[in-house]
Formats: sequence, structure tokens, C-alpha cells
Amino acid sequence: MDEDAIIDAAWQAALRQVPATVTTYTTTMNIRSRVKRVLILAVNDSVGWVWVHEGRAFWGAGSVISGKTNVMNCFAGSVDTNFAVLSSLVAEWYLWVRPPQGTPMAAPRDVAREFVRALENGMTPPTVNRLVRPAAPSPAGTAPAGQPRGAAPAGSHPSFHANPHPPRAGRAETDLNDVRMVTAHPATIPAVVGGFFLLVAILGAPYSFYEVVRWAVTGMAVWSAIVAGGQQRTGWMVAFIATVLLFNPLIPVYLTRESWVPLDVAAMVLFISGAVKLEESHPAPR
Repeated sequence: MDEDAIIDAAWQAALRQVPATVTTYTTTMNIRSRVKRVLILAVNDSVGWVWVHEGRAFWGAGSVISGKTNVMNCFAGSVDTNFAVLSSLVAEWYLWVRPPQGTPMAAPRDVAREFVRALENGMTPPTVNRLVRPAAPSPAGTAPAGQPRGAAPAGSHPSFHANPHPPRAGRAETDLNDVRMVTAHPATIPAVVGGFFLLVAILGAPYSFYEVVRWAVTGMAVWSAIVAGGQQRTGWMVAFIATVLLFNPLIPVYLTRESWVPLDVAAMVLFISGAVKLEESHPAPR
């Protein structure tokens, strides 16, 4: 399959991930001393592009205002893979750059083309002034075209609520829209405490110490289960409840040391994974 056919297939894959408000077109330019057909996606100051080399597609993205890129020369797959990787990259790009309320204005074609050409040839790209039209007020209860109801008008700033982290307990999703946010890891403390005691148990300790391990791990697992329940993460909550039942000192489970070691390791991995995965968002202090 020739490069034009691959670009056309890439175009179709990209269109599956963006609304009609994103301007898409192809243009030709000289990249590394070769004339290439390039697919460009533009919305406000953000530009994404796809080009092909030796039957493979490559993805880049950046801002024509700052002149900076956030993704460059990322392998995006071939037509044989149905561009699954490219589709994912485009979807992630649009999640961060989707326009705020109002009519988006894509970068002019000559500006976007020169921006891409300069970056792909290792040159400093030209920058322009802000391109977005003033946001038009939208009727209450309605969402702008191409943006689902309730979606945060996050622009391209990663500190706004444009990610899947649930809100901190006691807050609603709407509390996080269009405000600077902080991502927290509320399961970190139980992971550190529980992980420490489990590590000591794995390395070996006097028998009397294992009673302390039972109490510490049980308490930290209850804490983590409460965090997971507050985020409606059922799988994580069930895993921590199972840890509580296994380590609880009130109705103890008796096993040999050889049997406990892999269970201690599994529990420690669970605590560490929970500290990373159980994320939540809340507005940053003003």
C-alpha cells in the first residue's frame, strides 16, 4: 500500500476520535529532504499531524502559540494494525486540547503547515498570537458542539479537570470544572505503613512481631478499602477487604512461614499499586 493510501487510512482513524470542530486536511511539504503528504488536525492553537515513512505513520502535536510540542515522532502504527495506536494518541491529544465554550478557530493552514515543517526539520517554529475567538455565552444547561454535557472547558492546561480521576469525597464532578485542580493519592499513607510492616515480615522477624504485623496490615487495609469505596472502585475495595480477612488478628488465619511469604508479597504489591492507582482530584487552594 502506498503512502497516500496509508495517509487516507490514518485520516479515517483520526476522524473517529475528534468532532467536526477540529479542522482536518492534508498538505505536502519537504520533510528531511523528501516531499511528504502530511495530515494536519487543528483546533485553536493546537496542531496535531501525521506523516508516513516506509509504510509506518508517525504522530506529532504542539502549540503554534508557544512553539512547543508535547508529542513528537511517536510511532503510530501501520494500516495493517487499523491504526489502533494512532487512534489512541489522537483521542488523548483531543482530551487535553478540546476548545473551551465558544466557537473554536483553527490555526490558518499556512501557519500550521510552517509550524509542522519547521519542527520536523529540526528548526525553531514560528509562533503567532492567540487565535481563539472570545467565548460566546451558551444557554444554561446546554453543552457546546463537539463537547459532551458536563465536560470541563479545560482548554490545553493539564491542571484543569480533564482527566478520569474522581473528585475527593464530599465533592461533585462539577466542583472541578474550569478550575485549577490538584491530583491526590489518599492511599499513600496506608501503603507506606502497611508495606513497611509486610517487608519486615518477609525479611524475617520474631514471632511476637507478627501479631503487630496483623494489626498494622489490617488497619491499613481497612483504610485503603474505605478510600476505594469512596471512589466507587469496587475491585480495589474487594481486594483490600480480602486482605483484612486474611490478616485480621481477631479471627486469625494460621499458616506456615513458607505459605505466608508469597501472601505478604502479594499484599505489599496491592498496597503499592493502590497508592498509585487510587487517585482523586480536588480544587487547588486559591
